[in-house]
Amino acid sequence: FGDGFGHRGMVEAARWVHEQVGPALIRLYTSGYRITLLGHSLGAGVGALLTLILRPHISNLCCYGFGTPACVDENLMPQL
Repeated sequence: FGDGFGHRGMVEAARWVHEQVGPALIRLYTSGYRITLLGHSLGAGVGALLTLILRPHISNLCCYGFGTPACVDENLMPQL
């Protein structure tokens, strides 16, 4: 996943969410909206990985995670 490794199940979930809502989030951002992701536990891990996927398209994307599980390796950590 990018320059490192992510939890396989969470990466798959983040890719699925990106397919479902990614284009709409990018469209909202280009229309002037600020995009913030929020999640707890599994949702926080998926949100963190979704942030990595969307950040090239949404430069000021912010993600708040509560009880975020270990979902990336030390190579991806600085990108969060």
